[in-house]
Amino acid sequence: MLKSPWKVVWIGSLLLAMGHAVGPVEARQDGPSRTIFLESRPSPQSIDLSGSDGYAGADGKSRSHYGDDDDDSTTSCSNHEVGKAAKNITMSSGANGEAGGNGGPGGNGGNLTIYYQNRSDLKQIFVDASPGRGGPGGRGGRGSRGCRCPQSDWKVDGKTYHCTNGKRGSRGLNGSPGADGRMGQLRLIAGTTPIAGDNPFSRMTLEKLATSTKPISLSLNRWDRQRGALSLLQANSRIDDEYLEYRDRLEKTATVQWRSKSALSDYGSQLASLTLQNNGKIGFEFDDQQLWSVVEQVDSSKGTAVAIDAVVHQRDALRLTPGITDQRDRNFTLAVIDSGAKSDVVSTQFAVTIKTSNSYGRPGAFGNFTTHYEGVVPAAAVKRDYNRFLLNLGSLPVPEDTFKTGNDVEVEIKIVRSLGSRSATQTIDWSGTVY
Repeated sequence: MLKSPWKVVWIGSLLLAMGHAVGPVEARQDGPSRTIFLESRPSPQSIDLSGSDGYAGADGKSRSHYGDDDDDSTTSCSNHEVGKAAKNITMSSGANGEAGGNGGPGGNGGNLTIYYQNRSDLKQIFVDASPGRGGPGGRGGRGSRGCRCPQSDWKVDGKTYHCTNGKRGSRGLNGSPGADGRMGQLRLIAGTTPIAGDNPFSRMTLEKLATSTKPISLSLNRWDRQRGALSLLQANSRIDDEYLEYRDRLEKTATVQWRSKSALSDYGSQLASLTLQNNGKIGFEFDDQQLWSVVEQVDSSKGTAVAIDAVVHQRDALRLTPGITDQRDRNFTLAVIDSGAKSDVVSTQFAVTIKTSNSYGRPGAFGNFTTHYEGVVPAAAVKRDYNRFLLNLGSLPVPEDTFKTGNDVEVEIKIVRSLGSRSATQTIDWSGTVY
C-alpha cells in the first residue's frame, strides 16, 4: 500500500491527466515463503503459499450531457447564430468517454524450502504456490451525444445555410489486464542442519577496496537446478516444476591490489564490487560500465589476491584528433594525436578510406572523388611517438599519383582502442589539398 498521502494524490492526478479512470492504488499480495524441517516419517502437510489476484481496473466515467462536459457540468448547446448567420454551422461534438483503468498484477506464489532426511518423505507435502491472476482492465466510458441543431436550415439574403448536429463523443479505451504472477519455487536441502546465509557480494569505493587492512570475506551457497518438483511432492501440488537442490557452500577471502600505472586517486572514488561467482572465481566490476580494466587474480593459502593492472575510462581512450602534415607522394603522412594521453595503456589499430579528386585547388572547382584504398593500416606503416601516431599513407598500395600536388584528398580514419576484453571505435576525418 502507498503510505504517503501526497503520493496517492499525485498518481490520481497523473491518471486523470492521461484520461484514465483512477482505480484502487494497492500493491500486489505475494504468497508467503516458508521453510520446513521434515522429521523421519512425517505426517501429511498442506501448505498454502498462493499469491492473490490483482485488483480490477476501474471503469471509465461515461459522459451523460450534451456537448463538451469534461467538468461534468451541463454545457449549454444554444447557438444564437443558428437561423441568423450567413454561414453554415456545426454544433459542438460530445465529450469522449474516459478510458478504463488498468488491472493490477497478480501476486507471485511463495517459495518453499524443505530440509529432509529421506527423499520419499517429500510425498507427504502438498503445496499450493500458484500465482495470482492479473486483474481485468476497466471498461471505457461512453461518450456523450453532440449538440443538436435547433433548426436544420435557414435563408439569409436569399441564400440557404445549414446546421449540422455535433458528433457523439468516442467511447473510452478499455484498460489493459494486469500480468499474472510467477509460480513459487521449491528448494531442497538434504539434512536437518540449517545452512548459513551467504554474502557473495561486496561493494565500496575502489580506494577502500585497495587500502583495506583486512581481507574481505565472501560466501556463496551453491544450488543445482533440476526438473521434476511436481513428481517429488504430493499429487496435484502446484509449484514450479524446476527446483533448486543445495550443493555446497563456498567461502573465500579477497584482497585488492593496485598495480596500475595511474594514480589510485584518479579512480579511487569510483564504486566497484567483488562478487564470488558460482565457478569459485571472484569477479571485479566497476559501477561505471564505461571504465575499462585489466584484472588478474591469484589464489593462495592466504586467500585470493585481485590485482588491478590497468584502468582507463572509455571517454579518455577516445579523445583522438587529426594532426597536421605537409608531406606528399609516397611519404604522405597523417598525424593522429591522443589528447587523452592513454596510448601507453590501451592498444590502437587503424583502418582508413582514402579518396582523391583532381580539382587542383581551383576555387569553385569540384572533382569526382575516387576511392583508392579501404582497409587496415599495417603496423609497419604506423609509428608511435608517445601520444602521437604517424600514419604513412603513401606507403599503402595506392596509385602513384594519389598524393600528387593539386589533388584534393579525403581520409576517413577508423580507430579501434582496446584494453583487455573491452574496445570501442572512434572515426575522425581529414581533408585537404596536396601542395
